[in-house]
Amino acid sequence: MKRLASWSLVLCVLVAASARAAAQGEQTGLVTGRVTTSADSQPLAGVTVSVSSPALLGVRTTASDVNGVYLVRNLPPGEYTLVFEIDGLAKQQRAARVPLGGTATIDAGMTFVIEETVQVTALAQPAWLQPRTSQNFVQSETVLLPVGRSPFLIADLASGLTDNTPNANQVTVSGAFAYDNVWLINGVDVNDNVLGSSNNLFVEEAIGEVQVLTSGISAEYGRFSGGVINVITRSGGNSFSGGFRLNLSNPSWSAETPFETSQRTSKLSKVHEGIIGGPLLKDQLWFFGAGRWERSSTQGAFPQTAAPLVTETDNDRYELKLTGSLGPGHTLRGSFVDNDLTGAQASLPFSIDPRAYVHPHTPNRLFVANYAGVVGSRLLATAQYSRKHWGVRNNGNTSTDILDSPFLTRTGTMYQYNAPYFDSTDPEDRNNHQATASLAYFASTARLGSHDVKGGVEQFTSTRIGGNSQTSTGYVFLADFATGSNGAPL
Repeated sequence: MKRLASWSLVLCVLVAASARAAAQGEQTGLVTGRVTTSADSQPLAGVTVSVSSPALLGVRTTASDVNGVYLVRNLPPGEYTLVFEIDGLAKQQRAARVPLGGTATIDAGMTFVIEETVQVTALAQPAWLQPRTSQNFVQSETVLLPVGRSPFLIADLASGLTDNTPNANQVTVSGAFAYDNVWLINGVDVNDNVLGSSNNLFVEEAIGEVQVLTSGISAEYGRFSGGVINVITRSGGNSFSGGFRLNLSNPSWSAETPFETSQRTSKLSKVHEGIIGGPLLKDQLWFFGAGRWERSSTQGAFPQTAAPLVTETDNDRYELKLTGSLGPGHTLRGSFVDNDLTGAQASLPFSIDPRAYVHPHTPNRLFVANYAGVVGSRLLATAQYSRKHWGVRNNGNTSTDILDSPFLTRTGTMYQYNAPYFDSTDPEDRNNHQATASLAYFASTARLGSHDVKGGVEQFTSTRIGGNSQTSTGYVFLADFATGSNGAPL
């Protein structure tokens, strides 16, 4: 068993010369701006700012400070309406979209009037005042594109990133190692402990937004030299909604070039997805559930020998998410995701023998609980605890007879044959658990301006359990296979 534990303490001071502060956070965003008089652009203190959205439990309010700056944290990604009010001045209304992990900056100019009026403006393009480079992709947009719907394929749309990597489901960000990124789903680190790729702890239809961070990234994310792919799933709402999706695929539907004479086998594969969400208590408690069911098989051939190979997938995924309000500005979220995968496949990508066929079972799940609360009008406190489990069972040979040992070729291209590689009697687990807490304070004075100060602590433990057995017999032989007069394996 291998265990790696780390503690980290992060303190960030964000100074806005024009009395604006940039946001830090993982699963929410913030809105900020400056309130002034429209006539002479003088800052206005004490203006009440109300923020509402279908994505938000209740209504959040704050007031502009002595520099006219306001800041509302812990806002779920979505479309928002902001209302600015103060006695003797006309009410102002603005629209904004708060992105995942980002900042929407909305300024307001107040006018003096005898009677109150309401001014509604069109959606303004947010100003990005943070030094980091991030790109956000919302589900309503990516579903219209001819690309895959998994976080890995969505992230590939971002600049500064490539999927030209040694292993599947990896990305390289700004030239860093492909295994050294952080993949987050609802705030949980879902990296594979060995390969650095992302575990499939998601239902594609449930993905709400994907954020890709490639440079200038806050230290609070930690443990990477490349980038961060930050995913958040949907959270229900004050009205019931749901959907069902049927994905069909068939190898014979792929177009071939005029030079291709062989025909692909016609085999229809189906993937079912369903989502449902709504209120258990309006403005108090929301629920969201999602499911994904896949039964598919792909016909192919082993390399070199051309023996028939059928790869089968039996995959069930479920997600349950609850979002509750403990009071104005205090939110508690909990999420559980289960991904149970069984299948039939070749032992290794370069296996050439039907005797190297295996039937692995891969249980994979996560749990996360998150609290965020606004204390007063300036302090935000957050705490989170999460656990992720990944394991593999029945992925190898069970025989202890030396004649059932796996073989690897010695010359030319490497191939594997005679028996499955690895040992089914030596299961492996790759887990982690994480606890974090942070405080963010919005300080402002007429002399020193407005500042957003954030500090936090994290405890992260990564555990790998297993003997790393390569064979159940205790032997792996290096020997080339016999060939016939035509060079084909016998």
